Amino acid sequence: MSYSLGLDVGVSSVGWALLDQERRHIIDLGVRLFRSAENPQDGTSPATRRRTARNARRKTRRKAQRIKDVKEMLVRFGVVRPAAVAALYAQAFRMDPWELRARGLDSRLGPRAWARVLLHIARRRGFQSNRHETELQGEAERRRRGKMLAAMQENTALLETGGRDVPYRTVGEMFHRDPKFRKNKRNKQGTYTSCVTRAQVEAEVRMLFAAQRAHGNAFAKEAIERAYFEIFSRQLPYTAGHAIERMARSCRFERDQLRAPRAAWTAELFLLLEELQALKMVSQGRLVRLSAEQIGAVCALARKQQRVTWRRLRKVLDPQNEWYFPALDARDEKPQATPGATFFEMHAYHALKKTVTAALGAAYWKSLEEMPDVLDIVACALTFRKLDAERLAYMDERGVPEELARAVTGLNFTGLVPYSLAALRKIVPYMEDGQGFTQACFSAGYGKFWSPAEARSLLLPLPAEGFTRNPVVLRAVMQTRKVVNAIVRKHGSPARVHIELTQDLRRSLHERRRIEKKRAEYQREKREAYAAFQARFGRLPSSKEFAMYRLWHEQGGVCPYSGEALDFDKMFAHGPGAAPHYADIDHVMPYSKTLDDSFLNKVVVLRRENVQKGSRTPFEYMGGDEARWLAFLERTEAMYEKHRQKAEHLRRVDLDEERSAELKNRILADTSMIAKYVADWVEGSLLLSDAGVKQPVVRVSGRGTAQLRRHRGRAQAPARERPAPRAGRLRHRGGDAGAGGGHR
Repeated sequence: MSYSLGLDVGVSSVGWALLDQERRHIIDLGVRLFRSAENPQDGTSPATRRRTARNARRKTRRKAQRIKDVKEMLVRFGVVRPAAVAALYAQAFRMDPWELRARGLDSRLGPRAWARVLLHIARRRGFQSNRHETELQGEAERRRRGKMLAAMQENTALLETGGRDVPYRTVGEMFHRDPKFRKNKRNKQGTYTSCVTRAQVEAEVRMLFAAQRAHGNAFAKEAIERAYFEIFSRQLPYTAGHAIERMARSCRFERDQLRAPRAAWTAELFLLLEELQALKMVSQGRLVRLSAEQIGAVCALARKQQRVTWRRLRKVLDPQNEWYFPALDARDEKPQATPGATFFEMHAYHALKKTVTAALGAAYWKSLEEMPDVLDIVACALTFRKLDAERLAYMDERGVPEELARAVTGLNFTGLVPYSLAALRKIVPYMEDGQGFTQACFSAGYGKFWSPAEARSLLLPLPAEGFTRNPVVLRAVMQTRKVVNAIVRKHGSPARVHIELTQDLRRSLHERRRIEKKRAEYQREKREAYAAFQARFGRLPSSKEFAMYRLWHEQGGVCPYSGEALDFDKMFAHGPGAAPHYADIDHVMPYSKTLDDSFLNKVVVLRRENVQKGSRTPFEYMGGDEARWLAFLERTEAMYEKHRQKAEHLRRVDLDEERSAELKNRILADTSMIAKYVADWVEGSLLLSDAGVKQPVVRVSGRGTAQLRRHRGRAQAPARERPAPRAGRLRHRGGDAGAGGGHR
């Protein structure tokens, strides 16, 4: 049986339908519901709770092992007998360990008291960070640790000033004597009031051992001190040796190579070139892409200035011509502030530049700029190694000058790109010549990875390892696989697959909540407009009348093309005095050329203006008359003062064939990275029944399906509060096959 499969993939559901296109009827349909892979309160992963508990258990287990080892060490050196170890914590042996730590600086402690001090310090060793503190550390990370660092700084100042202007000698003395810690010496209820550094506690231990030796304590020998410190300072480093490299995944093209650090010069250049390849400009009504010379100029600017803003980008490309960036409004929620917003920033490159210039001089950095391979090695060392000794050894093995290695070893980089340095060094030169990424991959000899001859199977395999780190996306894709495989098992392979992915799938919880808030405001405005129309005319408006009313209100009651006032009663009144052909809704960018039926693309105008404009843009309609066009620009500027995006839309002049095709594709097809991946995954992995179909897998946009519903008279009703469905259920109608084992 030849059929088409339609999939609607969302955050917590996968809808599906099977269509027999020859007989023109629906074979089967249903929806699989599942729990979203996030905490509904804060958007965190469901594994966060288990991971936190597991980390706490690991921490407790390691502390217990450390205390056990200290006890065995004390017994081995004869400080206490095995039977007496348990008595150190007995009720009969009441010794305040803080008091003992303070007393041990001035007098000899007995064996049991000395053992109690060493065990107490081994339990509370103070804070020691395994991470490198750098200027590239994220703002969120700094905020998260800010409270703890502030508390440690406060306690450090207290340790140095002490009580009555006499500095405390050790942490133990401060906790025992200072009024701040009289009631509470532990961190409780998320506070860090008692937080001190590992170095301060270590200094106290050394001071106590020295004081006890001076007071004749036979159990404070240097051998015991060395054995104690071996246990006390035991801690796994942030990463040891090749641990990060083992976690890094392989390159898609060069399977024996690891993915490149994001901070590498070649990787940052690749990311910049990707942005430039996607950049579009509109000049004299035509869509323009950057030339190789312009790409080189922007790359030079990125090396010279840390932030490449939209304003600087325009100045470098062409300061004289009249053109604009179509993507400008999408980059910032405040269009008027967009020109000063950042287009691209080479964080790692400029961090290295600043550090090397300060340590070795500007001339040294200038010579280093001509050695990109050295910059890549440095970035690998600062990404894959976190200990200074390992970083220096890594760079020394690869021929990095010692003075450079020592200058940059304090920096810390994170993050990888999906491709190795070996692959990027082959691809980047073609992208610098103006080729797109896919074309550059073919030129570099990686075309086989797009070959349709790759092995396919009747069932969808697992997606590529590491294709996404987003748990919401991963769960949705895995549930889609279950649905498709269940359908194939019952009905056989489809001839075509149409996939729609909700935009919510690639947004964070914060973004989805912000969108939901805007939708709620939008629904409220619609209800108020509905009520206002009904109050004025005593009847409910038709869908066309309601759209015209909202547009009339948005435009301030003025026709944007002619500048004449729109008579409200002529537009909406029934009976005598009504003028049914007085005004029309016009598509700013012709619907026949763009398929854009959104509210942004609509205005209400006088009927004669709509007829005269026809299937043209406002610029094509009025652009030949300079005075009229300037008046139109001034009018729309005032009319849409609070709706800047619509004002820019009315002024657009770019609607050549390429731009028209792009707008249509944006309406009909989902061009997001996730939709592209899922479509490529299905097309490259699933054996379809009809090999003659030119485009067997289609990425469908939600706007396209919503528009189809409107044209078929199936517009969605206003959103209502509905109870959340039970996860794991499969709502099914028309057949009896469960998708992936879900309930029917």
